[in-house]
Amino acid sequence: MEINVTFPETPNQTESLTIQKKLGKGKFSVYQVSSSLKNSSYALKIFPRSKSGRYYYDKERRFSHLAHPNIIKQIPMKCSHDDYYVHMTELAQYGDFHEVVVKKLIQDNEMLIRTYFQQLIKGIEYLHSQGIAHLDLKLENLVIGEDYQLKIIDFDQAHFLNQTQVETRGTPCFRAPELIDETCEDFISADVYSIGVILFGVKTGEFPFMEVEKGEKIERVGSEKFKKDNKGFWKKQRSHLQALDFLSSDFIQLMNGLLQEDPKDRLRIQDIKASKWYSGPVLSPTSLKSKMSIRIYKSNLKESKAKTPKTPKTRALKHVFCFE
Repeated sequence: MEINVTFPETPNQTESLTIQKKLGKGKFSVYQVSSSLKNSSYALKIFPRSKSGRYYYDKERRFSHLAHPNIIKQIPMKCSHDDYYVHMTELAQYGDFHEVVVKKLIQDNEMLIRTYFQQLIKGIEYLHSQGIAHLDLKLENLVIGEDYQLKIIDFDQAHFLNQTQVETRGTPCFRAPELIDETCEDFISADVYSIGVILFGVKTGEFPFMEVEKGEKIERVGSEKFKKDNKGFWKKQRSHLQALDFLSSDFIQLMNGLLQEDPKDRLRIQDIKASKWYSGPVLSPTSLKSKMSIRIYKSNLKESKAKTPKTPKTRALKHVFCFE
């Protein structure tokens, strides 16, 4: 596959990008590519030239104006091809946050978890301030970029806050209940619920609830116990994790507010930022870079020495997290 592009600063010069490797697996193919003109590498998403492909391509491009340290930066360029549309962003050189969680690189360090959670909140707060809700927040849509900073990616499901019709149902197990039954009216609150699932997953290595199809209905396994026997729910989690002090009362209080089934009862962003757990200590940018560089280096070294193949980055999250 040949990808020829032009950049705004060199409009009369066409360059053929070099494809280095495929990145992850999703609805649309994403590749790491390099540009000799710009002497840099990028992430390139490929959309087919179809009605559906054009729809999602246009949605991604609608948010090219976003500029925040915790939002992936879009790279202006033009590409004409008969078979596909392409969308370019900065490359997150340290990979998927999902993979960081799967390998349990930060689970043992609450300051690391909180540092990344605060970065997620800052990115989402900025997004909402721009009148946009992501509506597909999940570990696979978070990456680690320059200086090991968290970045939010993939806006093809995003909605403007003033939209009256919901055009997505989100991703199973991460999505808010109101997206399942198509009654979502508060897009911000739906994002908050997904934020809660992400935090729960980072901390425990599991989903808080699982979705099971029963005929035409989807049952959220574990949600009834969470609602009707909240203390029992958390007791079971502590027992399952075999660490009674691993889930603090401050963390549980925050999670209870994030995972409320009724969006009216859910925490708002300002409530999250005012919570005791969120307000705890975090790592400085220098300390974050130091700790993560060591952890990722050791993980990569361990994998390279292992006799078994690397765990594919594309493995489904549901095979990693489970509710028991």
